[in-house]
Amino acid sequence: MKRWYEGLRRGDRAAHIYRSDAEQVRVVTDTLSWMDDDQRLILLSDRWEAEERTPRSRVLEAAVEDGHLAVIPARSTLCPSGHFSAKAFEELLRSETESMIDDGSEPVLMWDLDWLGKDALAFEAHIVQQSSMALSTSAHKATMIGQYGTAFYSSEQLERVLRISPLVLESGLLTRKFWVVSKNSVGKASKEGRMLRASASEDGPKVDQRS
Repeated sequence: MKRWYEGLRRGDRAAHIYRSDAEQVRVVTDTLSWMDDDQRLILLSDRWEAEERTPRSRVLEAAVEDGHLAVIPARSTLCPSGHFSAKAFEELLRSETESMIDDGSEPVLMWDLDWLGKDALAFEAHIVQQSSMALSTSAHKATMIGQYGTAFYSSEQLERVLRISPLVLESGLLTRKFWVVSKNSVGKASKEGRMLRASASEDGPKVDQRS
């Protein structure tokens, strides 16, 4: 049986839509199974210590002990002044990437921000940031997986997450998306310097993510 992470590649950015705590934890465990020895998982979450809401596994405990998994409190890290800061996210990614490169390793960043859906301004800032990173060729080359629980986000919010995510993981299925662009844009460069090329698909031109 093929596992969802067999389609995941280093440097990918994915959104995981989950419906239970068990599913959320299972994808964290699966990600650890997918990782190579030179990779380290950084999980931004405020639910790690909430034993009654977040079922732990021996695999996760072992990963923490051997240094392959680090759990960082999300709210205090991303809201240093009490409000969500996109710069704090970028700084965390930058510092972790630089630190791991020095150690000869590579970061995998995951986040499970159960409070984000209740803060309209913070959610909007998050969407803008993730949308920019998804289309940027200059973003850090870390693998990133955002986890979004259906209990914590509205259907409209989840739809926005899906729109800006290059990969979507839902119900055990990982789907790689391609951005459809206007035919008039083919052969031109995007703001990020990405060249738009025609695709063989009948659906029309798509962004060439290899540029």
